[in-house]
Amino acid sequence: VIERDGQVLDSGYDTLAAAIAAAQEGDTVVLLQNVTVDSIIPVEESITLDLNGFVVENTVVEERPFHISAPRFVVDGTKAGSGMTIPADFEGTYGFIKVIAPSAVTLQGGTYTGDTNNGAFVKLCADASDSTLRLEDVSGSTNYCIVNTDTLSTDASVTTLEVIGGTFLSENNVFGIDTINLSPILFEDVE
Repeated sequence: VIERDGQVLDSGYDTLAAAIAAAQEGDTVVLLQNVTVDSIIPVEESITLDLNGFVVENTVVEERPFHISAPRFVVDGTKAGSGMTIPADFEGTYGFIKVIAPSAVTLQGGTYTGDTNNGAFVKLCADASDSTLRLEDVSGSTNYCIVNTDTLSTDASVTTLEVIGGTFLSENNVFGIDTINLSPILFEDVE
């Protein structure tokens, strides 16, 4: 469903991609069931994706399902059971979120699991310099990275990464941060 100002606007979407495409600035897209995503979903408006206790399963081959060019994107995973996963028998995906333009991306709660095949759950691309990624009480487990970046030219006044609480497990680097020109990175109460 899509909510605006606390009111349900529409619940007649067959896919998550259709709901996100229909969402307008400030809307919240609320999951009503577990969903599998097998193709890229552009996020071009500042919206919130409320996982609502459900799971997004990623089966996009050699990519991440959510490509963010909006100024703001929030994933609300605060309700128990919320998260994103890559199936254990699926070896063709890189993670969940690819930030392709300057954006403020926040993951609030939720469990993120699966093998990323030398990728990361969240990737900040070079064109996403001046973005801020905030992870709040997120739980993540993967064989590679939770977050990684290309070389960024982020202004020194912009905090690139904020990790507040959470638990992270990886067989490699949990946070693979490439060159950032003096941009602050903050870790608080992280395990």
